[in-house]
This record gives sequence, structure tokens and C-alpha cells, in this order.
Amino acid sequence: MVEKTPNPPVKREEPTPWYGLPFVALGHLFWIWVLLILIEWVAPLWGQVTGQHAKTVLVEHITLLQSDQPHLAAKVMGLVNALSQRIET
Repeated sequence: MVEKTPNPPVKREEPTPWYGLPFVALGHLFWIWVLLILIEWVAPLWGQVTGQHAKTVLVEHITLLQSDQPHLAAKVMGLVNALSQRIET
């Protein structure tokens, strides 16, 4: 008869416990954020204007807010205006 040799034990990695999953997710979000910043920095290499998409989205959302709640839109526009003036100086 053929003698059976025992298989070597399989070394299994333990899955991340449930209480560690939020920290794993934060790690993934951090690296996604870093990747997006790098893409934003090299965007001028292929003709994109840096921050143009963010400006467009901000204006669109403020316009929507203006139609729904004009008093909040006025406050937001005041904050954006003050911030832009502070950045320019």
C-alpha cells in the first residue's frame, strides 16, 4: 500500500476582527485622499485647470441652495466671499 504523508499545516491569516474594520476603512480612505491630491497636482500636465471641477460643483450646489433656502445660501456666499478675500491677501 501507498503510505500517506501528512500535508503540511496551512498557515491562515486571521481576518480583521469586526472592531478593527473602521480603522481599516479609515486607512483606505486616507490613501484614496492622497491619491486624489496627487492627481489634482499633476492635472495641469494634461491640460486641466486645478480646482476647476470643485469650483463648478460648489457654484452648482449654492445655486440649488439658493432656490431651496435663500437665507442659508446668503450665509454660505458670505462665508465663501470672506474666505476668498482672506486667501487673496
